Amino acid sequence: MTFQYRCIQLEQYINSLGYIIRESSCYAIVPETREILIPNQNVNYRLRFFGLLHEAGHILESPYTIPLRSKAQAAFYIINSELMAWHTGYTIAQTQCACTESELLGYWEHAADCINSYIQFTASTSKAELVRIARSYRNLTQTL
Repeated sequence: MTFQYRCIQLEQYINSLGYIIRESSCYAIVPETREILIPNQNVNYRLRFFGLLHEAGHILESPYTIPLRSKAQAAFYIINSELMAWHTGYTIAQTQCACTESELLGYWEHAADCINSYIQFTASTSKAELVRIARSYRNLTQTL
């Protein structure tokens, strides 16, 4: 199947969870309005599909708490949330979209690139900013 079809299929699943997808300049979830913001990548449906899977993973992510007293704890919380969302997205691809392994080639490479960027970001960001971001992640999972 084409990735354009897979995107439509996944968007229908996300809509069934009570969320709408809106074009934006970045990836984000807005719990107050139950929106998933995603860049318009209609030229590359494969990357759009992977991004939607990841954001859907955040929706279904189970909330968890760790203390956020240090930069390391905040960085761990952020990176762990991202890892969990990528893993949950992969599960959605297999269960809800019935994707084949060949369709998901490159999924983990794309996920690894994104996780690496988060690792670099957390290394160069202040403790206060990381704690603020980690708290927003925590609030997101508790709101969803």
